Amino acid sequence: SNSKTDENTMIGTSAQYWQEKLPQAVKENKNQYLTLDYNAVLLNSVISLAKEVEKLKAEIEELKK
Repeated sequence: SNSKTDENTMIGTSAQYWQEKLPQAVKENKNQYLTLDYNAVLLNSVISLAKEVEKLKAEIEELKK
């Protein structure tokens, strides 16, 4: 594969996907394109992961008993 292409490959997510799950993170600009507030998405994802980790830790403690 072409290394120049590999270097320019970006990882992203679609505003349409997040419009359903986290509507406050999606805005429509003057050209009617959807834009995504990545900070809001990131914060929401981190909080969700932290909650899941806490649930798993509690489950592990329960299984140890």
